[in-house]
This record gives sequence, structure tokens and C-alpha cells, in this order.
Amino acid sequence: MQTVNQNLQVKLTLDEGLKNVWNFLTREYEGLDKSGIVRLALNNLAKTTKRQDAAAKFDIDAFFKDLDKGKSGMTENEFAKWWNKNKNNLV
Repeated sequence: MQTVNQNLQVKLTLDEGLKNVWNFLTREYEGLDKSGIVRLALNNLAKTTKRQDAAAKFDIDAFFKDLDKGKSGMTENEFAKWWNKNKNNLV
């Protein structure tokens, strides 16, 4: 059985803005080491991305509901039926 090295190493050149942010984070989270601060930042980024993704999905749902209310074009159900019938023939 092989063991897999699961270390992630990141080397950054700190510009002035990044230095300021890093200094703030090290003061704010003085109990965390470098990897803890990076882990926290990545977790926060992932949570923000999930919230934005959920908001985008909500907007798409509202768009389709508005289309269903309209009198022109296909409804969502009509499009789904058309798609299922024709998807294999599309390039």
C-alpha cells in the first residue's frame, strides 16, 4: 500500500496590500499558526462561494417562473419535454 503525501504548500510573495492583510490576520487570530489562518481563510471563501451560488440559483428559478407566466415561448415543462425528446440529436 502506498502512502500519499497530502501536504499543500503555498509560497507567496507578499506585496504591500497582502502584508497588511496578513499582519491583521496574525493579530486577529494570534492563537492560530500559518496553516490555521490559511485554513480559516479557505473555509470562509468556500462558505461565501456557496452563498453566492445559492443566490444565483434562486435568481434562475425566479427567471423560469417569470417565463412560465408569460404567454410567448415554451414553459419550463414544455422545454423539459422538448429537451428530453431532442437532446440526443443536438450537436
